[in-house]
Order: sequence, then C-alpha cells, then structure tokens
Amino acid sequence: MEMFGTIVAATSNADGGSDVVALDGDTGVEAWRVPLARADPNPGPATVGSTCTAVTARPRGAQVRPLVACLSTLSRVDNASSGTSTLSVTATRLALIDATSGAVVSDTPTVPSMAIGRVDTDLVRAVLTSSGHLQVVRTDPLGATPRWTFTSPDVPSASADSWLAIDVVDDRILVATPTALWVLSADGTLIRTRDGTEGSFLFGFTGRELLMGSTSSTAAATRTSVLDLATGTSFSIPGAPAGATPDDLSLPDVILTLSSGTLVASDAFTGASRWSTRLGDQSQVMVIGGRVVIDEAGSLRSIDGRSGTVQWDRKDARRTIPKAVTDGTVLVSTSTAANNTTVMTAYGLDDGATRWTVNVPLIMSVDVLGNRIVTLRSGSATITAWG
Repeated sequence: MEMFGTIVAATSNADGGSDVVALDGDTGVEAWRVPLARADPNPGPATVGSTCTAVTARPRGAQVRPLVACLSTLSRVDNASSGTSTLSVTATRLALIDATSGAVVSDTPTVPSMAIGRVDTDLVRAVLTSSGHLQVVRTDPLGATPRWTFTSPDVPSASADSWLAIDVVDDRILVATPTALWVLSADGTLIRTRDGTEGSFLFGFTGRELLMGSTSSTAAATRTSVLDLATGTSFSIPGAPAGATPDDLSLPDVILTLSSGTLVASDAFTGASRWSTRLGDQSQVMVIGGRVVIDEAGSLRSIDGRSGTVQWDRKDARRTIPKAVTDGTVLVSTSTAANNTTVMTAYGLDDGATRWTVNVPLIMSVDVLGNRIVTLRSGSATITAWG
C-alpha cells in the first residue's frame, strides 16, 4: 500500500520471520523497518504471516495521526494420526505503527483467532471469544471506546484457534470462518449470515452480493450462486469466479467466471450472459478502468468489460516470467533473451501500443509495489522501480 508517497509492505524474511518496511516512493530508500514476527523456534511445520492496513487516529483535541495496523500470526500444521493435516493459529500480535516515523505506538498479543480490516479510516477487529461467539469491533485505532460492537447470537462451530478473514467492500464488512460467515454494514448492523449447514461455501464478495459455490459432488459442472444481500434473491451462473488480479472494481455490474476454459461475463443483477471468450493456457485476467485484460503465454488483449468488444490484441507479447503486471497506465510483459538477460516491454492500456522496451540483467520476478512496477534481480536483493 502507498501512504503519502511512502510504500509500506510486510516482508517474508529468509529466517522465516516477517518485518514491515517503508520505502520512499520516489527513491526507494528505506525510511523505516519494524520487526513484526520471528520464526517459530519449535520443531515442526509452521508459518508466519502478516496483514497490514492503513488507518488514521483522530483523537479529540489532538493532531490526526496516520498509522499502519499490522496483525502477525503464527500458524502450525498438526498432522493427525488419520493422515489429515489441520492448520491452527497459535499466536497473534497487533502492532500500531506511526506511518511517518516508524515508531511503534502499541504492540499487544491478541487471541489466536483474530482478523483486521478498515472502514473509512477506522480499525475493524474480529475475534472468536472464549465463549465461542464472533465479536466484531469498530474503533478509532487509538480510541478506548468502540464506535460499535457486534456479537453473534449463535456460536459458530469453528474452534477458537481457527482462522478468521475480513473483507471490506463498499463499506460492507464480510467476516468468514471455516464454517460460517457474516455480512455487516459500516454501522455494525447484521445484513446476512450463513453457516456450513446450508451446503455451500464462499467464492467471493462484491459488497452487494455473495458468490457461493455448492458442496454437492453430484453437480455436472461448477456453477456460482449469486446472493443479493439486500433482497435475499439469488440466481446461478456457469463456472467459478475468475479471480481477476488486479481488480479496480470498475465493473460492479459484471461478474466474470471461468467455465471449461471459457471466460464468461454475466450481468451482476440478472445473471444473463453478456459475452464470453476462450482462454489459452496460463491465462491471467485483470480488470482495469472498465476493461478486461487477458494475459496469455504469447499475447495480451483488452476487451470492453460490458460489451465484450475486443479493443486491442497484441499477439507478439511474449513472456517467460509467469505474469504481466500493470500500474494502471501500462502493462509490462517480460521475457528472457538469448544472452541470459531480460527484455521488459510496456504496452499502453488504452491502445496496446508499445510505450517502451528495455533490456536488463536477468530478473527473478516482476510485481507492483504501491502504484509502481518493480523488479527483483536474480541472485540479488536489489529492487528496481520502473515507469
């Protein structure tokens, strides 16, 4: 994420731990670094993970203070005698870090099952209490008094060390456990709840709708059930959600699914099919500015997300690194040259025209950090920003 020209990200370290680091967006110089979690010293498989979000403290009579809220988790895999593996969260910590200086404002252990999110600039925390109820609290990050608290009337079947997940879209809050989910409004009102006894599992969340899949093994082909949260009505569409990445939410009236090698665009209100197109191997789907961009092994193409009209098609966009990336202005595709270097080519999102091409020392990966395209050189810890 990018805050006031500073790129803030959680890292996975070589020793198995995790830090949160801030880089100057213009120069890449490290502004500050805070250790979040260290690797588990105990034997056996374990995973350290970190989730960070930008929040703002607005104390009465005091200066507004931008913060980074980071939740670090330690999870262990328990191999039962039956041969099945169970992932359990054994420890979590919540740190609030001053976004400008990197000073740690607070760092406290929490209950194992916890998730964090953001509504407006407030911090939202979800926990499974000792009594087994789900509790969701919205607060000013440094405030002692909650703006509201939601406690589920029913006890979910998930254990206290199960994972929790939060997703916030259009000021609606989705909280999910392995066996149940709740949707709340920004003021804490319960909009909808579902549990595992309803024979379905969560595919996705648009803020207005839940995308559910069936647990039935008798279905001839995968279908997605779309539940309107306001009315409770539902319909089904072919395939499973395409999982567009990135998705700037510029097509709220279209749902993209993958069905038997075909990308299907359905009307989000009625389920009617709008358009479809075949996908090649190793395809990636992106939604940017009302376009659906399809990145395949040897081509890039842009489709109007509502009409299905092909806007441009570059069949010469070779890549050997698994994905193209975008900063919202250009798409960058990378391939390995004969002299063991990397060729990076940027194509304009508007017209597909080549904007620039550069040959660089062999890179290991290309990604987006903040709103900048960055590369990591092979055999080096050097990150380079492009644009």
